[in-house]
Amino acid sequence: MGTEELTNEQKVAYFQEVTGLADQSQCIQALDAHSWDLDAAIGTILAIRDRDDAGPSHFGGSDFQSDGAGPSSRGGLYEDEGYDAMQRSIQPAQAPGLLWRTLSIPGAVARGGLGLAFGAIGLGLWAASGVLSTVGSAASWALGGDASRQGAAETEAQRFVRNFENEYGMEHPDFQDLSFMQAVKLAQEQFKFLLVYLHSPEHVNTPIFCRQVLTSEPVIQYLNETFVVWGGSVRSPEGFGLSLSLKASTFPYLAVVTGSSSQRVALLHCIEGPTRPEALLEALAKVVDEQGAMLVAARADEEERTLNRRLREEQDAAYQASVQADREREEARQAEEERKRKEAEEAERAAREERERIEAEENAARQREAALERRRAEKAAILAEEPENGPDVTQVLVRLPNGDRIARRFACESPVQAVYDWVDTLKSMEHAHYSLLMSYPREVYGPEKRQMSLKSLKLHPRATLFVQVDEE
Repeated sequence: MGTEELTNEQKVAYFQEVTGLADQSQCIQALDAHSWDLDAAIGTILAIRDRDDAGPSHFGGSDFQSDGAGPSSRGGLYEDEGYDAMQRSIQPAQAPGLLWRTLSIPGAVARGGLGLAFGAIGLGLWAASGVLSTVGSAASWALGGDASRQGAAETEAQRFVRNFENEYGMEHPDFQDLSFMQAVKLAQEQFKFLLVYLHSPEHVNTPIFCRQVLTSEPVIQYLNETFVVWGGSVRSPEGFGLSLSLKASTFPYLAVVTGSSSQRVALLHCIEGPTRPEALLEALAKVVDEQGAMLVAARADEEERTLNRRLREEQDAAYQASVQADREREEARQAEEERKRKEAEEAERAAREERERIEAEENAARQREAALERRRAEKAAILAEEPENGPDVTQVLVRLPNGDRIARRFACESPVQAVYDWVDTLKSMEHAHYSLLMSYPREVYGPEKRQMSLKSLKLHPRATLFVQVDEE
Protein backbone atom coordinates (compact mmCIF):
# COMPACT_ATOMS: atom_id res chain seq x y z
CA MET A 1 0.00 0.00 0.00
CA GLY A 2 1.40 3.42 -0.95
CA THR A 3 1.52 6.25 1.54
CA GLU A 4 -1.11 8.13 -0.44
CA GLU A 5 -3.61 5.37 0.37
CA LEU A 6 -3.14 5.69 4.14
CA THR A 7 -5.74 7.37 6.29
CA ASN A 8 -4.81 10.50 8.22
CA GLU A 9 -4.62 8.47 11.45
CA GLN A 10 -2.29 5.98 9.81
CA LYS A 11 -0.16 8.82 8.45
CA VAL A 12 0.14 10.29 11.95
CA ALA A 13 1.19 6.93 13.41
CA TYR A 14 3.68 6.31 10.62
CA PHE A 15 5.05 9.84 10.95
CA GLN A 16 5.52 9.34 14.71
CA GLU A 17 7.32 6.06 14.20
CA VAL A 18 9.75 7.45 11.62
CA THR A 19 10.49 10.83 13.19
CA GLY A 20 10.31 9.89 16.86
CA LEU A 21 7.87 12.71 17.67
CA ALA A 22 5.87 11.81 20.74
CA ASP A 23 3.42 14.72 20.64
CA GLN A 24 0.59 13.76 18.32
CA SER A 25 -0.53 17.38 17.96
CA GLN A 26 2.94 18.31 16.69
CA CYS A 27 2.77 15.51 14.13
CA ILE A 28 -0.64 16.71 12.95
CA GLN A 29 0.72 20.26 12.62
CA ALA A 30 3.68 19.06 10.53
CA LEU A 31 1.48 16.93 8.26
CA ASP A 32 -1.11 19.69 7.88
CA ALA A 33 1.65 22.14 6.93
CA HIS A 34 2.50 19.77 4.07
CA SER A 35 -1.16 19.14 3.08
CA TRP A 36 -0.88 15.63 4.59
CA ASP A 37 1.87 14.71 2.17
CA LEU A 38 3.59 12.14 4.38
CA ASP A 39 6.75 11.87 2.29
CA ALA A 40 7.20 15.67 2.18
CA ALA A 41 6.65 16.10 5.93
CA ILE A 42 9.09 13.31 6.82
CA GLY A 43 11.60 14.72 4.33
CA THR A 44 11.47 18.14 5.98
CA ILE A 45 12.00 16.70 9.47
CA LEU A 46 14.89 14.53 8.34
CA ALA A 47 16.46 17.44 6.44
CA ILE A 48 16.26 19.56 9.56
CA ARG A 49 17.79 16.76 11.60
CA ASP A 50 20.62 16.30 9.11
CA ARG A 51 21.31 20.04 9.06
CA ASP A 52 21.69 20.16 12.80
CA ASP A 53 23.79 17.03 13.32
CA ALA A 54 26.90 19.16 13.80
CA GLY A 55 25.34 21.51 16.37
CA PRO A 56 23.64 21.27 19.75
CA SER A 57 19.91 21.44 20.21
CA HIS A 58 18.45 24.76 21.26
CA PHE A 59 15.22 23.29 22.60
CA GLY A 60 14.38 22.06 26.06
CA GLY A 61 13.01 18.72 26.89
CA SER A 62 9.42 19.61 27.80
CA ASP A 63 6.58 19.56 25.33
CA PHE A 64 4.64 22.66 24.37
CA GLN A 65 1.46 22.77 26.40
CA SER A 66 -1.61 24.82 25.75
CA ASP A 67 -5.13 24.78 26.99
CA GLY A 68 -6.34 25.95 23.60
CA ALA A 69 -7.30 29.38 24.83
CA GLY A 70 -5.18 31.57 22.60
CA PRO A 71 -5.78 34.96 21.04
CA SER A 72 -6.84 33.86 17.57
CA SER A 73 -9.41 34.34 14.83
CA ARG A 74 -10.40 31.43 12.64
CA GLY A 75 -12.33 31.67 9.42
CA GLY A 76 -14.26 28.83 7.83
CA LEU A 77 -12.13 26.03 6.39
CA TYR A 78 -12.45 24.87 2.80
CA GLU A 79 -10.64 21.70 1.97
CA ASP A 80 -12.19 20.74 -1.37
CA GLU A 81 -14.66 23.54 -1.92
CA GLY A 82 -14.30 26.60 -4.17
CA TYR A 83 -13.96 30.20 -3.16
CA ASP A 84 -17.72 30.70 -3.13
CA ALA A 85 -18.08 27.93 -0.61
CA MET A 86 -15.29 29.48 1.41
CA GLN A 87 -17.08 32.83 1.39
CA ARG A 88 -20.21 31.20 2.74
CA SER A 89 -18.35 29.34 5.48
CA ILE A 90 -16.26 32.25 6.76
CA GLN A 91 -17.21 33.58 10.18
CA PRO A 92 -16.33 37.13 11.34
CA ALA A 93 -12.93 37.36 12.97
CA GLN A 94 -12.97 37.17 16.73
CA ALA A 95 -11.64 40.01 18.81
CA PRO A 96 -8.04 39.57 19.94
CA GLY A 97 -7.74 38.07 23.37
CA LEU A 98 -6.33 40.07 26.23
CA LEU A 99 -3.83 37.35 27.10
CA TRP A 100 -0.55 37.39 25.27
CA ARG A 101 1.48 34.39 24.42
CA THR A 102 5.12 35.19 24.97
CA LEU A 103 7.58 33.40 22.76
CA SER A 104 10.92 32.88 24.46
CA ILE A 105 13.68 33.18 21.86
CA PRO A 106 16.85 31.19 22.67
CA GLY A 107 20.30 32.60 22.00
CA ALA A 108 20.47 30.95 18.58
CA VAL A 109 17.73 33.25 17.30
CA ALA A 110 19.60 36.35 18.44
CA ARG A 111 22.54 35.11 16.42
CA GLY A 112 20.47 34.46 13.33
CA GLY A 113 18.73 31.19 14.07
CA LEU A 114 15.19 30.74 15.15
CA GLY A 115 14.82 28.07 17.81
CA LEU A 116 11.51 29.40 19.11
CA ALA A 117 10.56 27.60 22.29
CA PHE A 118 7.52 27.63 24.49
CA GLY A 119 6.73 26.45 27.97
CA ALA A 120 3.64 25.57 29.88
CA ILE A 121 0.91 28.16 29.77
CA GLY A 122 0.15 29.81 33.05
CA LEU A 123 -1.51 33.11 33.97
CA GLY A 124 -1.59 33.98 30.31
CA LEU A 125 2.20 33.74 29.91
CA TRP A 126 3.85 31.05 27.87
CA ALA A 127 7.41 30.79 29.17
CA ALA A 128 10.45 29.39 27.47
CA SER A 129 10.62 25.68 26.95
CA GLY A 130 11.02 23.10 24.18
CA VAL A 131 8.78 22.60 21.21
CA LEU A 132 9.83 19.11 20.36
CA SER A 133 10.61 16.71 23.15
CA THR A 134 11.96 13.78 21.21
CA VAL A 135 13.37 15.31 18.07
CA GLY A 136 16.57 16.10 19.97
CA SER A 137 19.15 17.76 17.85
CA ALA A 138 16.72 17.89 14.92
CA ALA A 139 14.77 20.50 16.80
CA SER A 140 17.69 22.84 16.51
CA TRP A 141 16.94 23.43 12.83
CA ALA A 142 17.24 27.03 13.94
CA LEU A 143 20.33 27.43 11.76
CA GLY A 144 22.86 27.15 14.57
CA GLY A 145 24.72 30.01 16.21
CA ASP A 146 27.37 31.05 13.74
CA ALA A 147 27.34 34.04 11.41
CA SER A 148 27.11 31.93 8.23
CA ARG A 149 23.72 30.59 9.31
CA GLN A 150 22.38 34.12 9.65
CA GLY A 151 22.83 34.40 5.92
CA ALA A 152 20.84 31.17 5.46
CA ALA A 153 17.83 32.70 7.27
CA GLU A 154 18.04 35.78 5.08
CA THR A 155 18.26 33.59 1.99
CA GLU A 156 15.05 31.87 3.04
CA ALA A 157 13.31 35.24 3.26
CA GLN A 158 14.61 36.19 -0.16
CA ARG A 159 13.52 32.88 -1.61
CA PHE A 160 10.02 33.27 -0.16
CA VAL A 161 9.56 36.72 -1.71
CA ARG A 162 10.88 35.53 -5.06
CA ASN A 163 8.63 32.48 -5.13
CA PHE A 164 5.62 34.52 -4.06
CA GLU A 165 6.19 37.04 -6.84
CA ASN A 166 6.67 34.28 -9.41
CA GLU A 167 3.37 32.70 -8.35
CA TYR A 168 1.17 35.70 -7.53
CA GLY A 169 2.82 38.76 -9.05
CA MET A 170 4.58 41.84 -7.78
CA GLU A 171 1.60 43.34 -5.91
CA HIS A 172 1.91 42.21 -2.30
CA PRO A 173 2.74 43.59 1.16
CA ASP A 174 6.27 44.75 1.74
CA PHE A 175 7.67 41.45 3.03
CA GLN A 176 10.94 42.13 4.81
CA ASP A 177 14.00 40.53 3.26
CA LEU A 178 15.30 39.64 6.72
CA SER A 179 15.38 36.81 9.21
CA PHE A 180 12.49 36.59 11.65
CA MET A 181 14.43 38.07 14.59
CA GLN A 182 15.81 40.83 12.41
CA ALA A 183 12.25 41.67 11.41
CA VAL A 184 11.24 41.70 15.09
CA LYS A 185 14.04 44.14 15.82
CA LEU A 186 13.08 46.32 12.85
CA ALA A 187 9.49 46.49 14.08
CA GLN A 188 10.69 47.53 17.53
CA GLU A 189 12.85 50.26 16.03
CA GLN A 190 9.89 51.57 13.99
CA PHE A 191 7.43 51.22 16.92
CA LYS A 192 5.19 48.90 14.95
CA PHE A 193 3.82 45.41 15.41
CA LEU A 194 5.28 42.60 13.31
CA LEU A 195 2.75 40.75 11.14
CA VAL A 196 3.95 37.23 10.43
CA TYR A 197 2.50 35.38 7.43
CA LEU A 198 3.18 31.63 7.29
CA HIS A 199 2.82 30.39 3.74
CA SER A 200 1.96 26.77 2.96
CA PRO A 201 2.40 26.31 -0.83
CA GLU A 202 0.53 22.97 -0.89
CA HIS A 203 -2.43 24.03 1.24
CA VAL A 204 -5.71 24.30 -0.65
CA ASN A 205 -6.56 27.62 0.98
CA THR A 206 -3.27 29.30 0.04
CA PRO A 207 -3.84 30.28 -3.64
CA ILE A 208 -7.20 31.95 -3.08
CA PHE A 209 -5.93 33.77 0.03
CA CYS A 210 -2.86 35.06 -1.76
CA ARG A 211 -4.75 36.16 -4.86
CA GLN A 212 -7.84 37.56 -3.16
CA VAL A 213 -6.41 38.95 0.13
CA LEU A 214 -2.64 39.51 0.10
CA THR A 215 -2.75 41.17 -3.32
CA SER A 216 -5.71 43.38 -2.38
CA GLU A 217 -4.78 47.05 -2.64
CA PRO A 218 -6.53 48.09 0.64
CA VAL A 219 -4.86 45.22 2.48
CA ILE A 220 -1.43 46.04 1.02
CA GLN A 221 -1.76 49.72 1.86
CA TYR A 222 -2.96 49.08 5.42
CA LEU A 223 -0.32 46.45 6.19
CA ASN A 224 2.52 48.55 4.80
CA GLU A 225 1.42 51.62 6.75
CA THR A 226 0.64 49.85 10.04
CA PHE A 227 2.93 46.84 10.34
CA VAL A 228 6.33 45.50 9.55
CA VAL A 229 5.42 42.44 7.48
CA TRP A 230 7.42 39.24 7.39
CA GLY A 231 6.59 36.12 5.43
CA GLY A 232 8.01 32.62 5.51
CA SER A 233 7.24 29.36 3.81
CA VAL A 234 6.57 26.33 5.97
CA ARG A 235 8.69 24.39 3.50
CA SER A 236 11.72 26.30 4.78
CA PRO A 237 13.32 25.51 8.15
CA GLU A 238 12.57 28.94 9.61
CA GLY A 239 8.97 29.05 8.45
CA PHE A 240 8.30 25.46 9.47
CA GLY A 241 9.86 26.00 12.87
CA LEU A 242 7.70 29.06 13.40
CA SER A 243 4.58 27.10 12.45
CA LEU A 244 5.43 24.55 15.15
CA SER A 245 6.32 27.20 17.71
CA LEU A 246 3.17 29.20 17.03
CA LYS A 247 1.10 25.97 16.94
CA ALA A 248 -0.40 26.84 13.59
CA SER A 249 -3.30 24.40 13.13
CA THR A 250 -4.23 25.41 9.60
CA PHE A 251 -3.26 27.77 6.81
CA PRO A 252 -3.05 30.52 5.81
CA TYR A 253 -1.73 31.66 9.17
CA LEU A 254 -1.15 35.26 10.29
CA ALA A 255 0.24 36.33 13.65
CA VAL A 256 0.68 39.75 15.21
CA VAL A 257 3.76 39.73 17.44
CA THR A 258 5.92 42.29 19.14
CA GLY A 259 9.39 42.21 20.60
CA SER A 260 9.86 42.09 24.32
CA SER A 261 12.81 42.05 26.68
CA SER A 262 15.31 39.23 27.14
CA GLN A 263 14.97 38.05 23.53
CA ARG A 264 11.30 37.25 24.01
CA VAL A 265 8.54 37.76 21.47
CA ALA A 266 4.94 38.38 22.55
CA LEU A 267 2.19 36.86 20.41
CA LEU A 268 -0.71 39.31 20.50
CA HIS A 269 -3.12 37.74 18.03
CA CYS A 270 -3.30 35.09 15.32
CA ILE A 271 -5.64 34.54 12.38
CA GLU A 272 -5.85 31.00 11.02
CA GLY A 273 -7.58 29.82 7.90
CA PRO A 274 -9.16 31.78 5.06
CA THR A 275 -10.66 35.19 5.63
CA ARG A 276 -12.02 38.02 3.58
CA PRO A 277 -9.98 41.21 3.11
CA GLU A 278 -12.58 43.20 5.06
CA ALA A 279 -12.58 40.77 7.96
CA LEU A 280 -8.78 40.69 8.03
CA LEU A 281 -8.53 44.47 8.12
CA GLU A 282 -11.18 44.64 10.82
CA ALA A 283 -9.40 42.07 13.00
CA LEU A 284 -6.01 43.70 12.57
CA ALA A 285 -7.42 47.17 13.22
CA LYS A 286 -8.95 45.89 16.44
CA VAL A 287 -5.59 44.44 17.52
CA VAL A 288 -3.86 47.75 16.81
CA ASP A 289 -6.64 49.64 18.60
CA GLU A 290 -6.55 47.46 21.72
CA GLN A 291 -2.83 46.72 21.89
CA GLY A 292 -1.43 49.88 20.29
CA ALA A 293 -1.05 51.57 23.67
CA MET A 294 2.13 49.58 24.20
CA LEU A 295 3.60 51.08 21.04
CA VAL A 296 2.64 54.54 22.21
CA ALA A 297 4.25 53.80 25.55
CA ALA A 298 7.33 52.37 23.86
CA ARG A 299 7.61 55.41 21.62
CA ALA A 300 7.13 57.70 24.62
CA ASP A 301 9.82 55.78 26.53
CA GLU A 302 12.17 56.00 23.58
CA GLU A 303 11.45 59.70 23.13
CA GLU A 304 12.06 60.22 26.85
CA ARG A 305 15.33 58.27 26.61
CA THR A 306 16.27 60.26 23.54
CA LEU A 307 15.37 63.50 25.30
CA ASN A 308 17.32 62.49 28.40
CA ARG A 309 20.26 61.45 26.25
CA ARG A 310 20.07 64.74 24.36
CA LEU A 311 19.86 66.64 27.66
CA ARG A 312 22.86 64.74 28.96
CA GLU A 313 24.72 65.43 25.75
CA GLU A 314 23.77 69.10 25.94
CA GLN A 315 24.78 69.22 29.60
CA ASP A 316 28.03 67.45 28.78
CA ALA A 317 28.58 69.83 25.87
CA ALA A 318 27.82 72.82 28.10
CA TYR A 319 30.15 71.46 30.76
CA GLN A 320 32.87 70.83 28.23
CA ALA A 321 32.30 74.30 26.79
CA SER A 322 32.54 75.75 30.30
CA VAL A 323 35.70 73.76 30.96
CA GLN A 324 37.08 74.88 27.62
CA ALA A 325 36.16 78.49 28.35
CA ASP A 326 37.83 78.26 31.77
CA ARG A 327 40.86 76.67 30.15
CA GLU A 328 40.98 79.39 27.51
CA ARG A 329 40.59 82.10 30.16
CA GLU A 330 43.36 80.52 32.20
CA GLU A 331 45.55 80.23 29.12
CA ALA A 332 44.75 83.85 28.25
CA ARG A 333 45.58 84.93 31.83
CA GLN A 334 48.83 83.02 31.75
CA ALA A 335 49.61 84.40 28.31
CA GLU A 336 48.90 87.93 29.58
CA GLU A 337 51.08 87.36 32.61
CA GLU A 338 53.80 85.99 30.39
CA ARG A 339 53.46 89.00 28.08
CA LYS A 340 53.67 91.40 31.00
CA ARG A 341 56.62 89.49 32.43
CA LYS A 342 58.44 89.66 29.10
CA GLU A 343 57.54 93.32 28.74
CA ALA A 344 58.84 93.99 32.24
CA GLU A 345 62.01 92.05 31.49
CA GLU A 346 62.38 93.91 28.20
CA ALA A 347 61.78 97.25 29.90
CA GLU A 348 64.26 96.37 32.63
CA ARG A 349 66.81 95.28 30.04
CA ALA A 350 66.24 98.45 28.02
CA ALA A 351 66.53 100.58 31.16
CA ARG A 352 69.70 98.75 32.17
CA GLU A 353 71.15 99.21 28.71
CA GLU A 354 70.13 102.86 28.75
CA ARG A 355 71.77 103.32 32.12
CA GLU A 356 74.87 101.59 30.90
CA ARG A 357 74.84 103.70 27.75
CA ILE A 358 74.44 106.91 29.69
CA GLU A 359 77.07 105.83 32.13
CA ALA A 360 79.41 104.95 29.28
CA GLU A 361 78.72 108.28 27.62
CA GLU A 362 79.29 110.10 30.86
CA ASN A 363 82.51 108.21 31.39
CA ALA A 364 83.56 108.98 27.83
CA ALA A 365 82.63 112.63 28.30
CA ARG A 366 84.58 112.79 31.54
CA GLN A 367 87.52 111.13 29.93
CA ARG A 368 87.26 113.42 26.96
CA GLU A 369 86.97 116.47 29.19
CA ALA A 370 89.91 115.27 31.24
CA ALA A 371 91.89 114.81 28.07
CA LEU A 372 90.89 118.29 26.92
CA GLU A 373 91.89 119.74 30.28
CA ARG A 374 95.26 118.03 30.12
CA ARG A 375 95.69 119.30 26.56
CA ARG A 376 94.69 122.83 27.58
CA ALA A 377 97.22 122.76 30.40
CA GLU A 378 99.94 121.32 28.21
CA LYS A 379 99.30 123.79 25.39
CA ALA A 380 99.03 126.72 27.75
CA ALA A 381 102.45 125.82 29.15
CA ILE A 382 104.13 125.95 25.75
CA LEU A 383 102.15 128.85 24.27
CA ALA A 384 104.15 132.08 23.94
CA GLU A 385 102.81 135.23 25.49
CA GLU A 386 100.57 137.38 23.33
CA PRO A 387 102.64 140.23 21.75
CA GLU A 388 101.60 143.84 21.64
CA ASN A 389 100.36 145.43 18.41
CA GLY A 390 103.11 146.18 15.90
CA PRO A 391 104.05 145.80 12.25
CA ASP A 392 105.35 142.26 12.85
CA VAL A 393 102.22 141.18 14.70
CA THR A 394 99.42 139.25 12.99
CA GLN A 395 95.83 139.61 14.21
CA VAL A 396 94.05 136.21 14.05
CA LEU A 397 90.25 135.80 14.52
CA VAL A 398 88.99 132.25 15.01
CA ARG A 399 85.35 131.23 14.69
CA LEU A 400 84.57 128.20 16.84
CA PRO A 401 81.96 125.49 16.06
CA ASN A 402 79.65 126.84 18.77
CA GLY A 403 79.65 130.25 17.04
CA ASP A 404 82.03 132.00 19.40
CA ARG A 405 84.54 134.41 17.82
CA ILE A 406 87.87 134.71 19.64
CA ALA A 407 90.86 136.84 18.56
CA ARG A 408 94.52 136.80 19.52
CA ARG A 409 97.76 138.37 18.30
CA PHE A 410 100.71 136.30 17.11
CA ALA A 411 104.14 137.19 15.80
CA CYS A 412 103.98 137.06 12.02
CA GLU A 413 106.81 134.50 11.96
CA SER A 414 104.89 132.22 14.36
CA PRO A 415 103.90 128.86 12.80
CA VAL A 416 100.28 127.92 12.25
CA GLN A 417 100.81 125.30 14.99
CA ALA A 418 100.92 128.21 17.49
CA VAL A 419 97.33 129.07 16.47
CA TYR A 420 96.35 125.40 16.94
CA ASP A 421 97.96 125.42 20.40
CA TRP A 422 96.07 128.56 21.31
CA VAL A 423 92.73 127.12 20.13
CA ASP A 424 93.43 123.99 22.20
CA THR A 425 93.59 126.13 25.36
CA LEU A 426 90.13 127.65 24.83
CA LYS A 427 87.42 126.49 27.27
CA SER A 428 84.74 126.70 24.58
CA MET A 429 86.69 124.37 22.29
CA GLU A 430 85.44 120.85 23.10
CA HIS A 431 86.82 118.93 20.12
CA ALA A 432 90.14 117.18 20.06
CA HIS A 433 90.30 116.63 16.30
CA TYR A 434 89.80 119.59 14.03
CA SER A 435 91.37 121.66 11.25
CA LEU A 436 91.74 125.39 10.71
CA LEU A 437 90.72 126.76 7.32
CA MET A 438 90.08 129.98 5.45
CA SER A 439 86.75 130.23 3.75
CA TYR A 440 87.73 132.44 0.82
CA PRO A 441 89.73 131.57 -0.95
CA ARG A 442 89.25 128.22 0.66
CA GLU A 443 92.43 126.97 2.23
CA VAL A 444 92.82 124.21 4.79
CA TYR A 445 95.81 124.41 7.07
CA GLY A 446 96.34 120.79 7.71
CA PRO A 447 99.28 118.91 9.32
CA GLU A 448 101.53 119.57 6.31
CA LYS A 449 101.21 123.35 6.82
CA ARG A 450 101.24 123.59 10.59
CA GLN A 451 104.96 124.41 10.79
CA MET A 452 104.75 127.17 8.14
CA SER A 453 104.63 130.78 9.38
CA LEU A 454 101.59 132.94 9.27
CA LYS A 455 103.37 135.38 7.06
CA SER A 456 104.46 132.80 4.53
CA LEU A 457 100.89 131.55 4.29
CA LYS A 458 99.74 135.13 3.64
CA LEU A 459 97.82 135.29 6.89
CA HIS A 460 99.62 138.50 7.92
CA PRO A 461 98.70 141.15 9.01
CA ARG A 462 95.25 139.68 9.86
CA ALA A 463 93.31 136.56 9.09
CA THR A 464 89.96 135.02 9.90
CA LEU A 465 89.98 131.25 10.36
CA PHE A 466 87.22 128.70 10.93
CA VAL A 467 87.38 125.54 13.01
CA GLN A 468 86.32 122.49 11.01
CA VAL A 469 85.66 119.49 13.26
CA ASP A 470 87.14 116.27 11.88
CA GLU A 471 85.60 112.85 12.36
CA GLU A 472 87.07 111.14 15.36
